[in-house]
Amino acid sequence: MKARRTEQGGAFDGLLLTARESAGILDVSTQVVEHLVSAGYLTAVYRGQHWFVTLASVLAYRRRRGHSARSLQLAACSREAPRSS
Repeated sequence: MKARRTEQGGAFDGLLLTARESAGILDVSTQVVEHLVSAGYLTAVYRGQHWFVTLASVLAYRRRRGHSARSLQLAACSREAPRSS
């Protein structure tokens, strides 16, 4: 995993992942990651010509949604708020 560090505070706040790396952690496609970013579920920054997702937001989203890739895809594609279990 090629994490990049930014100038932010928390332990994982400064680590950035590509959409592909984020998709691998969440076990979804890169398109689902893009939907999650645009829906506001993942925090991303634009560097150069690419978007990078913060590791902290990927881990937080994974923790909130559990490990169900299907629920991640449904939430991202429908752009509705994740429901509590």
